[in-house]
Amino acid sequence: MTDQLLPRTLPSKENGRETTQVVRAAMKSELWKLYGKIWNLMVREEGQDLIEYALVVAMIGLAATAAMQTLAVDINAALPTSAARSVLPRPELASAR
Repeated sequence: MTDQLLPRTLPSKENGRETTQVVRAAMKSELWKLYGKIWNLMVREEGQDLIEYALVVAMIGLAATAAMQTLAVDINAALPTSAARSVLPRPELASAR
């Protein structure tokens, strides 16, 4: 598509000024097309809801992962002590016998 707009000859000493003007006009035209496409992408709101939902789901997933890791550490810290309490007799119960 760009090849169709740009001239086939490069600027030379003979027709350098004219060719440079043609190249500049073609580049300016391409830049305006690119600007229009980018503007259309920014203005359209068709996919905005989907992106917002995806961001919310990602944030919930990150929060759940962080909470589960913290909970796992707390559970692992609590289980050995509770297991030791249930297996080993407590000193106050041993003296009551």
